[in-house]
Amino acid sequence: FLPYTLGGAIVALIWRFILDPNMGILNTVLSGIGIDTTNLLWIGGDSLSPISFSLITIWALSGFCMMLWSNGLKQLPGDIIEASVIDGATKRQQIFRVILPNLRSTMQTIIILIYTSALKLFDYVYILTSGGPNHASESIVSYMYNMTFGSKLYGYGSAIAVIELVVAILGSLLIIKLVNGKADN
Repeated sequence: FLPYTLGGAIVALIWRFILDPNMGILNTVLSGIGIDTTNLLWIGGDSLSPISFSLITIWALSGFCMMLWSNGLKQLPGDIIEASVIDGATKRQQIFRVILPNLRSTMQTIIILIYTSALKLFDYVYILTSGGPNHASESIVSYMYNMTFGSKLYGYGSAIAVIELVVAILGSLLIIKLVNGKADN
């Protein structure tokens, strides 16, 4: 849970210490065991930066998501699981026909949290790469920031913000529809 409690800037600095292509711990360890790290640009490169940002976000959110999942499991009534055992349900049937259907709202909350966190990814991008090189590792929020405050295109930046809000709302509604739609079956 600790990564979730840390600020985005602290998380980014921790991962900069690990992933920096020149002085990072990861490339140093890989070089020490004989792996060529000259082309491994974990941050600031064209291909590995999105993967690195995804892993950092997952690391930072995983504790909170696990806490939500754990609380959802604790909220399950024990008599439902006991009834499934008495009815002869296998462990697999208990998971897919009893436990997961009763955790739909928890799963919905976790999925929306991950989705919206991916949309608002700014601090990691700004601290680790500032969106570079050539906007290769830029997120929509860092692009909006650069257009608004860097290029002084306030209207364009505001339009990007509105579009992102619409995408966040529509995506969240789609997630709710998909999770609740399966409950009707």
